[in-house]
Formats: sequence, structure tokens, C-alpha cells
Amino acid sequence: MNQDFRNDQAAAGLDSCTPNLPQSQLTSSVLPQSTPQQEQSQTQGEPAVRESGQSQESLAGREMNQPLPHATRQSAAADSFRRYGGWALLFGALYIFCVFRNSNGITWALLPVGGVLLFHKVRGRRGGRMQLFYEISLILLGIGICTSGSWVLNDLNIIAMLLLAASMCVHAYCEDRDWGIAKHLFAVLRVIFLPLRFLITPFADAAAYIGKARNGRRNRYTGAIVRGILIAIPLLILVLALLAGADEVFERMLDHMIDGITVPERIGDVIEILLGFVFGFVVFYTVVKAMPKEADTLSRDKETAGRHDPVTAVTFMSLLGVVYVVFAVIQLVFLIGRHELPARFTYAEYAHQGFAQLIVVCILNLVLITICGKYFRDNRVLNVILVVVCLCTYVMIASSALRMMMYVREYSMTFLRLFVLWFLIVLTLWLTFITIGTVRRNHGVFRRCLIAITVLYLVFSFLHPDYWIAKINMATAVDGQIRDEYYVLGLSVDALPAIAADPELLEEKREYYYEVPGHFTDPRTLNLMELATRHYLIP
Repeated sequence: MNQDFRNDQAAAGLDSCTPNLPQSQLTSSVLPQSTPQQEQSQTQGEPAVRESGQSQESLAGREMNQPLPHATRQSAAADSFRRYGGWALLFGALYIFCVFRNSNGITWALLPVGGVLLFHKVRGRRGGRMQLFYEISLILLGIGICTSGSWVLNDLNIIAMLLLAASMCVHAYCEDRDWGIAKHLFAVLRVIFLPLRFLITPFADAAAYIGKARNGRRNRYTGAIVRGILIAIPLLILVLALLAGADEVFERMLDHMIDGITVPERIGDVIEILLGFVFGFVVFYTVVKAMPKEADTLSRDKETAGRHDPVTAVTFMSLLGVVYVVFAVIQLVFLIGRHELPARFTYAEYAHQGFAQLIVVCILNLVLITICGKYFRDNRVLNVILVVVCLCTYVMIASSALRMMMYVREYSMTFLRLFVLWFLIVLTLWLTFITIGTVRRNHGVFRRCLIAITVLYLVFSFLHPDYWIAKINMATAVDGQIRDEYYVLGLSVDALPAIAADPELLEEKREYYYEVPGHFTDPRTLNLMELATRHYLIP
């Protein structure tokens, strides 16, 4: 009888109503106890009635319980869109207004300002001084884009803005003070890929919000139709654009359908605007909606710090340390000390041969020191070995910098070579912070590294690398002849103040432009550097 009653109880949904009562108490509270004879008679005489009752109760339970989860999800989706949808739509409009056909215009400075303000409206609270640092850095990166004419530098600025914005979201929603470097980087990657993971969510929530205003059975079909339309819009835009470019007949048909508007000029603009608007809307909505749950997930992931035996780390790091010490001595004696090179090697050949390998080893040492500090228990011998490895890595970084300077002296300066020298400075600071944090077992290493890298990059960006590249190459000219004059002439307008020191070179630079930059028909595309250097290109 007890077993049969439990089956009936589960089918009727009684377990979900009284989850905290023991089974014995539940049985006695619902039905009176039966004698064995009664149980036998019920078992033999009424099986059909019990089975019929069970099936009816199960059907009733399903009919009552099935719509509830769907209705709950729809209501939650509608509430989410009511809370975040308006701000996400505003960000989508702001995004496409700032970046449409605009690679380095002044509206790039407005994008981070508007994004930060909208984020504050959604988040509702500030994250202290670190949050303020993120916001100021993002705004400065936007200003850096509209004050430089270098497309390479501006692409780096955009990448830096993306990484900083993702890190700011992590900091705003998570208590990340004691996180390690690996967990920070993992969290940033999760934020960056949130729009891909929840690509359909904004459209489904919008459909739920629209459908919530209506009632009745027709409401479900209306919501489904709206969701289908919202999903179809970006797909139709993409397919029409591809087919219009693939077949001229289809392109002409579209041309006649829209009363003579040319394809793909106007249609291309509309498609690009819609896609950009949808992109900004989806990115903002998915991030602000999913981050609270992502923060809970990241907070539950506990880092396993200092659980392993340090003898293992002492063993492999000491063996590597011996090799590093020998290599460091060779670098100090033969390269840095005497400036002597192996036979049959020129400075350029020697610098080019060993630079990439040294960079890889330096980064490897950085990773190893981080792993030792995170996964192995504190040990005095291990700390000494890590300090020795750190000192040897300093020598490798110095050797890499010297090799790069040799290469520059032989083959002139380029943007990539200047960026590598900047990266070596960043690597030195990062190595210092990580080593000190590992030896002293301090927290907040990632935050210090992030602040240092951000400040150094802002300095690098606002110094306008193209200007210094032109200045260095002109200063190292041999008999008035620049080694790579073609590269200097191809630099952006950032280099014009340096090139202006050579009238002949400036005249050649003028011939590179079909149209003098600095004349803007669209105020959004106004670039302050092009405007400030326009007079150099006017004869």
C-alpha cells in the first residue's frame, strides 16, 4: 500500500507541495492507515480504479504544471526587456552614429562617454576608484582615436577599448580583488563571447515584451510570429546583400522595387546601418542581462592556490634556472659587455636570429613564475629560485632590446619595431609585479599589471608613434639619404610635423595625397590631427 500510495502521490504532484515532510508523516496526514486485510482487498478489488485515478491525476498535473514554466519564462523575458531593452536600443543607435563610415572621426570620443553613462544607468552603482580608472581610460582611448591619423594605432586603440570594457564589466559585477591573472583573463574572454552565446536572447525577450501586452490563446501565436520576424530581419538583410552582389539581374530587380535607389550604394548604407544598430543593441543587451548570472558562476569557481608540494616546482625551476644563469652570463659578457659577436655574424643577422626566441622564453618564464605562485605552497627555496629566474629574465629582456636596437640601426625604425620595444618595457614591469606578488604572496597582482599596461599604452598612443618613427629615421639618415624613404612617406599625417623639417621630403609627401585631408563634409568624421596638420600639405 505504501508503495502504491507513493506512486499516486508523485503522480498527483503532492511531493512538490510538501517537500519538507517525511514520508511516514505525509502518509498519515493524507490517508488513514490501513490494515493488511484492507490493503489486500484494495489491491485485488480496485486496481482499475486506482490506475484510472492515477492517470487522471497525472494528466491533471501535467495540464496544470506545463504552462507555468513557459509563462514564467515569458514573463521573466518581458521583464528583462523592459529593464534593459530601452538602454540597449539607445546604445545601438549611439554605436552606429559614432562608427558608421567613420574610421577615426571625433564621434569616437563620444562612444565611450555615452557607453559609460548608459552602463551606469543599468548597473545603478559605481565600483570605486578602479571603476573610475576604467572609465577614464576608455574615454582617453576614444580621444586617442580622433586625434591620430594612423590606422594601425587606431586599430590597436579599438582592441584596447574592447579589452578594457570587458574587464570593466567583470569588475562592476564581481568581487575581483583577490582573483589571479588566469581567472581575470578567463572572465574577460567570457564577457567578450557573451553576445555569441546569447545571440537570440534579445530578440526573444523583445517578442515576449511585445506579446505580454495581449492576453488569450492568440497571444502565443503573436509572440511566435514576432520572434520569427525579428530573427528573419538580419538574415534577410544579409541574404539580400549577398545575392545583390552575386547577380546583376537580381540587383536590378531590387533597384526597380525601391524606385530607382541604386544598389548597392543606398541599399548598402541601409544594410550597414541596420547591422551596426543590431550589433550594438545585441552586445549591450546580452552583456548587461547575462553578467549577474556570469558573476555568480565566476564567484563559485574557487581558485586552488598553494595546494601542491613545492618540491616539484623547486626541481624543474632549479634545472631551468641553471640554464638561464649560463645564458645570462654569456649575454652579459659577449653581447652587452664587450659588444662582440660570434664569427660570421653581422649585428643585423645576430639580432634578427635571436630576438623572437628570447621573447618566447621571457613570456614562458612569466607564465612559469605565475604558475609556481598560484599552485604551489610557499617555500623559501622556491622563492629564491624564482628571484634568480626573474633576474635572468631581466638580462634576456635587455638582450632582446639591444638586439632590436641593432636591427633598427641597420634597417631603420618601423611601427612594429617601436611597438616591440614598448612591449619589452611592459614585460619588464609585468615580470616585476608578478615576482614580487609570488614571493610575498600578495593579492591584486593583476590589478597592478592592468594599471601599468593601460597607462603605458595611453602614453604610447598619445605620443603618436608615426611622428617618432619619422624623426628617428630622418636623424639616422646616411649622407642625407633615408634608408627606407618609401616607408617614411607612407606614414600617417601624425608624422607631418617631423617630415616638415625636410622641405624636399615634404614636397614628396604632398604628392601622396589625391585630396588634402582635413576637409570634412560629415562633421562625424572630423579628425583633429588631420585638421591640425592640413596646412603642411597646402603648397
